[in-house]
Amino acid sequence: SWRTISVDRHIGFITLEEEGNYRIYVSYQDPSTNKMEDYQSNLLIIDKTQPEVIVSGIKHNSANKQEQISFIVKVEDLNLNTSSFSPKLTAEIEDEYGNIQQVDCTELGTIETVMDGKSCTYTITNINQDGIYHFSCFVSDMSGNATENLIIEDSQKQIREQLDYSVNRNGS
Repeated sequence: SWRTISVDRHIGFITLEEEGNYRIYVSYQDPSTNKMEDYQSNLLIIDKTQPEVIVSGIKHNSANKQEQISFIVKVEDLNLNTSSFSPKLTAEIEDEYGNIQQVDCTELGTIETVMDGKSCTYTITNINQDGIYHFSCFVSDMSGNATENLIIEDSQKQIREQLDYSVNRNGS
């Protein structure tokens, strides 16, 4: 819609509701055939979709004792804010005195950004120490859509905010 401010000033209102990439083009000629310079906006992106966080290679609430215990977390979004990707892996591990210690194990994994910043992965190649592990993740996109939900592929695509599993190779 348009609103006239004065003979030579007009304001246009445009509503963009659907997701997508938009540019606005404006051409105008007044009743005296005077033309304004054509206008083209910058790219406008409407994004209402949260990033997807998919965990594969391990089941929620599983007990694991195989030689290699690994999993991959993949985050995808067309407008991903890669600097917001915050995976967190913690564990409850028994020390040599039988006391349970809370340990931050996030550094066991590696983060990689791929596909021009539209995807990140966090990879755990092997967990060596027995314990009860908890994985969570926060990520957002450039439009502020954020999630802490994990889609756990190996657990019938359950959606949870935390993945819990244990490693028990040594009978602890």
